[in-house]
Amino acid sequence: MDKKIRIENKKIADILRRKVQYKVKEDFEEESDIEDFAEESDIEDFIEESDINELKWYSQKDFWGRNLDDIGYYDEWYQDFTQEELDSITEVSICYTNVGDIKELEKLKNLKKLSIISGNSNLYAKIENGEIDEESAYYREKNNIDDFKMLGKLKNIEELRIESEENLSKLDVTNMKNLKKLELINNINLKEVIGLKEVENLEKILMSRNGTGILELKEFDIMSAVENKILKEVVLDVDMFPNLIKEFPQLVEKIEQYEKNNERVYTWIENKSIYNGWANKFSTRNLKEMDIRVEEILQNIIKPEYTEIEKTLAIYNYITDNVAYDYKMLEFDQEMQKDEKYCLFLEGSSNKSSYSIINKRILGKQSAFNAIMKGKAVCQGYAQMMHYMLTKENIESREIGCIADPIIEEQELEDKGMDHSVIRVKTDDEWYYYDPTWDTGKTKYEYAYKTKDEFYKKHTLSAQEEKIQSVKQKKYNDKELENKINKLHCDKNDKIIKKQKEKENTLYTRLFKGLKGLYNKFCIRKEELENVKEELFDREEIIRENIYEKDKEVFNNEEINFDER
Repeated sequence: MDKKIRIENKKIADILRRKVQYKVKEDFEEESDIEDFAEESDIEDFIEESDINELKWYSQKDFWGRNLDDIGYYDEWYQDFTQEELDSITEVSICYTNVGDIKELEKLKNLKKLSIISGNSNLYAKIENGEIDEESAYYREKNNIDDFKMLGKLKNIEELRIESEENLSKLDVTNMKNLKKLELINNINLKEVIGLKEVENLEKILMSRNGTGILELKEFDIMSAVENKILKEVVLDVDMFPNLIKEFPQLVEKIEQYEKNNERVYTWIENKSIYNGWANKFSTRNLKEMDIRVEEILQNIIKPEYTEIEKTLAIYNYITDNVAYDYKMLEFDQEMQKDEKYCLFLEGSSNKSSYSIINKRILGKQSAFNAIMKGKAVCQGYAQMMHYMLTKENIESREIGCIADPIIEEQELEDKGMDHSVIRVKTDDEWYYYDPTWDTGKTKYEYAYKTKDEFYKKHTLSAQEEKIQSVKQKKYNDKELENKINKLHCDKNDKIIKKQKEKENTLYTRLFKGLKGLYNKFCIRKEELENVKEELFDREEIIRENIYEKDKEVFNNEEINFDER
């Protein structure tokens, strides 16, 4: 008899047992044959539904030849494998199974494809007595894997996908010499990937919504990767762009040169859905244009001496002043949802090219690109724009989904679903919440620099946010925050006046060069010319001061009126 190898982890054993190729009763050609077998074997009560696959599972001669009461034999059959059985397994998916330990995967010598996908914690819990019941928050079970180091022992792995694993902070692929495809999606605490430099056969990299805009590709020379003939596809999150071009200033030029004579390799994505795979996609040229625009904005609104909170408020102020809500595209999206053919396209049942173009336009309303380059977006675009600009300033943040309603006692929110996007920003090592969409067009902010408890008064955050500790004592009170915002407005006015002066000085210089020519031609005395020049400047200064004082007066009046309301 072949030596048996015990798989101690019952959940892993269950996954592997279902992967092993079983010998199935030969006369199971029709569903009725299987049902007859179930009845003859007295297992109808054991099976909840007469499902063909389930009945095949329970119909193994090796198992049902024994007494059902022999639990010891059941455990032995269920968890003990021959080496031949384990060697036959080349593909494993650990999805929504609450697996805590994956070290026994090392016993699979021929494992080539591995997917580890956890339940999405960005879903909503049942509310009891005003508190989120975290146990009810997940429609799908989450894995609870603490140690991912053992993945480095899977030397024959060719495809690796890890999604929504909150405990994954670092991944080392140094020993995965045969790795061809690496996909890392929505692992919110992943900040470091090591060993990509050593993987010579890599054909595809996909990294989206990992970390918080600060994911590092340790020792990975992305410049050399551009010219790697084996690497056919690189899909990276938009929020990785700022740090990559900071580290590799020639990256954009290198990519553009390469793609001029080859197929497009590099794609930048945003808002990748874990449900249907749709995402906003941009070329490197798109991102270059957007990044240049962001640089221009930041240079105009942020001073070198600004603190973290002042930089954050300056960015928030710019967005709420300059981005309009895209009602038109939102209404168009809602109309298209009534189109049955468009819905089939979204489900993948149709590949009609016209719908692809329409879908791209609809998805665009949720992008940082639209908010930055077109000045219009919906809530997710506002949050993504702020996230990108904060990343440029090395401030940690994350766009998060929520429900645009406060918590209501005994309310069940599972069926309502996410309908709004906001942003969480780290200031002085603590997390605060902002809603730029709801503060758009206002002079006094209601949804900026809020603790989690304060934010809950008007929003319901996801169960995932329950793990974020609420700030007990804010560093700045409301009055101090208001003073900082007022200072930003004054700084903005000063910059406007300075720019206006620079422009006018240039015009005056040109003007008086022309007047000097007239002076020579018509023998106007130089003293007279200088007097005219001084008089013009004096008049302009008086006008400028009046405008400045009027702006301050209007701003102060607006503040008073808002408070009175």
